[in-house]
Amino acid sequence: MIKKSIKFVIASSVLLVFIFGYFLYAKDKRMWPFGSSISYMIPNSAKSLIYGFIQDKNKEIETYFYNLELSYYQIPNNNYLTTGGSIKQINTEKILYVSENGEIYLFDINKKKFFKNKNHFNEFNNVRDIEIDKSKKKFYIVAVKKDGENCGSINLIKYDYDLIKNSINFYNKKTLWESEKNCSFKSKLSGARVLKVKENFYVSTGIFVDPSYSGIIPENFSQDIKSSFGKIIKINNKESTIFATGFRNPQGLFNIKNTEIIFGTDHGPNGGDEVNYISKFHNYGWPCISYGKLYSKFSDEYNKGRDFPHIKKLNNDVIYPTLKELEDFCDQNKFYSEPIYTFSREKIGISQGIHYDNDYFNQFKDNIIVSSLAGRTLFRFVLNQNKNEIISSEQIYIGNRIRDLEVTNDGKILALTDNGFLIYIENSNKELSDFKPN
Repeated sequence: MIKKSIKFVIASSVLLVFIFGYFLYAKDKRMWPFGSSISYMIPNSAKSLIYGFIQDKNKEIETYFYNLELSYYQIPNNNYLTTGGSIKQINTEKILYVSENGEIYLFDINKKKFFKNKNHFNEFNNVRDIEIDKSKKKFYIVAVKKDGENCGSINLIKYDYDLIKNSINFYNKKTLWESEKNCSFKSKLSGARVLKVKENFYVSTGIFVDPSYSGIIPENFSQDIKSSFGKIIKINNKESTIFATGFRNPQGLFNIKNTEIIFGTDHGPNGGDEVNYISKFHNYGWPCISYGKLYSKFSDEYNKGRDFPHIKKLNNDVIYPTLKELEDFCDQNKFYSEPIYTFSREKIGISQGIHYDNDYFNQFKDNIIVSSLAGRTLFRFVLNQNKNEIISSEQIYIGNRIRDLEVTNDGKILALTDNGFLIYIENSNKELSDFKPN
């Protein structure tokens, strides 16, 4: 009897060690259940507990110029769903975080502690991004409002705010812009960002459909100048205009501070993620050109003769169709702007970026740093003198899906992850293992 008990204890221990090891491996590789649709069925409380248990609290990463120290702070009691939300520094001590569900938290930089706000934004189906004008105490939010089962619109809304200790109050709500209603709408499946430059706002919008048919859809929102989707919209107090067209799923929009030098990121279909230098009235090509390829599901459905008769042919490699094959959708005589960087067929899931302009990471100064979701990596890009081309890059593997980035006033970098953490990135001030030239 004793021998059986000992064997049971040993077997149970081995099983627990195996399960724990698998969870660590699955988390790192984004495997089941973390990287599958079933993860949406797991209660958020359970996910929060699992992530809190298996996530490293601190680690160091060696880059070309620096040893980085990463500190992880879990957002408490967070009903996250991992497809939206944003962070912004609101004063010298506080970081404001709004989740995709509209929950509001303040993170104290000095105490390294989260404070949950009593009030939250509960009128939106999905919060995509936030922006702050600290000098005027104005807060801006880009969010999705649902109208029926499959219909919705994108909204840019302004609030005044008061920040009192560890609480924030929003009031004087005013809608600055609202897209038309879209009834082929999956509210959590596309990027939308807001950027304030002087008195103008720039809002990027995706096509808000699932990846079926690789995002090539009969409505062709991205090339339809009557549609607000697949665009960058410029908004001021008097009017809104289409600033740029031809986007699929724009997850990032950022600029060089106080300038209209604007960069955007866009998801390709299977690969083909882009970093774009955004110019007025330029067309960035979706779905007419892409450096990605089609999902195999598109090929299967096409070969069954269903829908999408505008695709004239498709070869067995499931590569991207040519302009000739998309002639029902695309003008072969139109100029389509090329990205300044593309990830070709790699699965990156490009996300938000920043222009780094601080002396703390002096070797990163005047670079752009772009985050990624599936790639779980930061990409540091060196720009040319005119700021419109990338001349070199560095990959900094973090190991988390990164949704948003922010630079603190003193130059540290903050990253918001999809598994409910804020990563505080600073220089460890340790010597690099090899000599690195200045």
